[in-house]
Amino acid sequence: MQVIINVEEGSIVTVDVQGPKPQQAKQFLFYVGGKQVSDMNLTTTQKEHVVAQPADNHDNPAPVKDGTVPTWASVTPGIVSLFPNDTGLEADVQAIAVGTTDVRVSGLSAKGVAFSSTFSVAVTLAIPEATHFKFTFGAPTEQ
Repeated sequence: MQVIINVEEGSIVTVDVQGPKPQQAKQFLFYVGGKQVSDMNLTTTQKEHVVAQPADNHDNPAPVKDGTVPTWASVTPGIVSLFPNDTGLEADVQAIAVGTTDVRVSGLSAKGVAFSSTFSVAVTLAIPEATHFKFTFGAPTEQ
């Protein structure tokens, strides 16, 4: 920002310069491994760490209301378990059964306005991959 003020000699000028007003959170953006995502695929033996970034309508970071913690919920119970951290801005999503569900994160903007965002999780059956043979021996018999 540049401000140019022309004043006459001996004049007193008071200037109150304020930065842009912080934007209000309107949505959460979801990140896995630093990459923004809107859905994820897991097998029944996997879990994934997700970061929920509160953002304004232009996807710029915006704060949640001081003293509040966003909540996480699975729309379809029994497909995934959710383990949010103390801030409510991160969680482990653990697959527990085959199926598809949406995960909803809800919070309050700095002005106390409720907002939420969702991402989809599809869970498929984990099929073990053969890596070796395991032998089972019977009792010896006479020939």
